Amino acid sequence: MDNPNEDTEWNDILRKHGILPEKPKVITLNEVYDSMAEEKKRIEEEEKYADKELDELEDLLADDSVFEKQERMGEYGSTKDVKSFGEYYNVSEDAYAKEITEASKTSPVVVHLYERTPECDIVSEILKEMANEHKQTKFVGVVASRSIKNYPLRNVPTLLLYKDGDLVDQKVGFGSIAKFGESMQDVKARLEGYFLKNKIIEK
Repeated sequence: MDNPNEDTEWNDILRKHGILPEKPKVITLNEVYDSMAEEKKRIEEEEKYADKELDELEDLLADDSVFEKQERMGEYGSTKDVKSFGEYYNVSEDAYAKEITEASKTSPVVVHLYERTPECDIVSEILKEMANEHKQTKFVGVVASRSIKNYPLRNVPTLLLYKDGDLVDQKVGFGSIAKFGESMQDVKARLEGYFLKNKIIEK
């Protein structure tokens, strides 16, 4: 039987008509090295944000140079004009300073840095309930990857607590917010205790 991977005119005809599969792509050493270099660069970028202190993270969020300016007002929507609190809503990156840092000088603000993951969806649903129950506090969501370049996916959901114009505390990753086997009500009760401790909400 002829070798189907041989470079013959007959095999080329058979491949053209779908009788033989396409020849497997030969990966060169240069392509391997390029792929390794890209992966190393990606890991280095993620590690830059893995252990940021509160003030460093705040500086990154406030630094407009790290925002991806294209599509800012696109898929995730622009900042909502809210006259009073009582609902959880998205804030666009270019409004971060006004809607969060500045706004926290008069009312506490809970910021949810999220992506489209099941864990983030759970936190969003809980914050929606809490926003309706604690109207003196602002609850907002911000897309993490559009606010901090190369923010590690393992770090979401991240909760940032703002008060009196400052970032006062944070929880990074779902494991810091919920425990294995807890119900949504358990997680909500845990977060309420956390917010009360930091004087973000009132009883």
